[in-house]
Amino acid sequence: MARALIFPLGYLFFMVPFGDFAIAPLQDLTAHYTAILVRWTGIPIYHENWTLVIPGGTFLVAEACAGVRFLIACVALGALIAGTFLKRWWKRVVFLTLAIAVPIIANVVRAYGIVLVAHYSNFEHAVGVDHLIYGFVFLSFVMLILILAAWWMRDVGPDALFAAPRADSDTADLKSSALSRPDLMPIGAAATLALLMALGVRFYSHHALQIAPAPLVQLYAPEGFAGPGGWTFLGKAEAGDWVGDFSAADAQETWVYAKGDTRFSVFMAFYGDQGPEKEIISYRNDLIGPQALDVVQVGVTKPDFMGPDLPPANLMRLSGPDGQRLVWYWYILPSDATANRSSVKLKGLWAKFRGARAPAMVLAISAPGLQLADEQGRLQDFLRSTGFDETLQKGGFAPWVARHEMITGKNADVRNSRHIR
Repeated sequence: MARALIFPLGYLFFMVPFGDFAIAPLQDLTAHYTAILVRWTGIPIYHENWTLVIPGGTFLVAEACAGVRFLIACVALGALIAGTFLKRWWKRVVFLTLAIAVPIIANVVRAYGIVLVAHYSNFEHAVGVDHLIYGFVFLSFVMLILILAAWWMRDVGPDALFAAPRADSDTADLKSSALSRPDLMPIGAAATLALLMALGVRFYSHHALQIAPAPLVQLYAPEGFAGPGGWTFLGKAEAGDWVGDFSAADAQETWVYAKGDTRFSVFMAFYGDQGPEKEIISYRNDLIGPQALDVVQVGVTKPDFMGPDLPPANLMRLSGPDGQRLVWYWYILPSDATANRSSVKLKGLWAKFRGARAPAMVLAISAPGLQLADEQGRLQDFLRSTGFDETLQKGGFAPWVARHEMITGKNADVRNSRHIR
């Protein structure tokens, strides 16, 4: 029975929303190969990150143009066809490979076609609604071709999928006699195993629910520095400044520092525990800021960029009316700091599995207008002056996170209370 149900049960995986991780790589791939095809056509083109500029206008390979939704739809369709119409393993592998490769290639061709139509029509077509209609028709045609390829490769016809098995009279008699004398051993073993599993789940859930709620916290940042850093604390971010937004966090704050003509904004968001609708890795969380900024580059810094013994940082380069802005950010855990989102997720899941809390904090540093030649030295100087480098080396949340009762009780730390922002 388990072998018979493994495919339909496994197919339920497609009920789980996923695919955000592929958006940025597919944007890069689409922009890169679209630029190559346009250049081969003989049209002058300037390509930078996700922006394509031709003599008549500018194109941006936005998130919706990455083709992730079409890719997921084709993979889901390919898995359904491979599990029902194809029985040979090599055909299944070939068709699933086609279900992944064809939509990616088709999306590049679609973007290339949009640029061509816009160029040769002097931007009268393939923009606005035409852009959507063209993409819908083209990708529907590609999916039809994929279905026709499956029909040509099929091992099982649609009639055979739902045909009832035929049995001769001897086989029917054997089945009837077997049903009349059931073997109680497998039934008893299955019932015992189910009982043990139910008891295990009951005791585990009771243990997991005993987790004490996360304490209320306040975040604070240093206002002055003992060393020769020369950084000045300007206070909390004001209206219109860059800020992060992790709305489900237990506490979040943005401060601003300056040294000469350099301004650094520091954003921290702390999670005493994580759970449904309250996760540090979530599409709801935002480090772009309140202004209408475009993400023009994402990635991870080189291992030695932040200095010795410091982990690489996630990097975003934003662009807006006032120029470019850089954002570096890490995820701080109780024992380490990392830029690896998968590692943060897995450690949080392991903590929940053990019946413990999964605390975490994000540390983001942003600066406007820095050039590549300047950003490394100034960022390292800022990390050393503020003490953030020690947090990145060892992990942990002290001294940036203080429990609420520490600042409201009779034995409140006056020095720390002064730093609360």
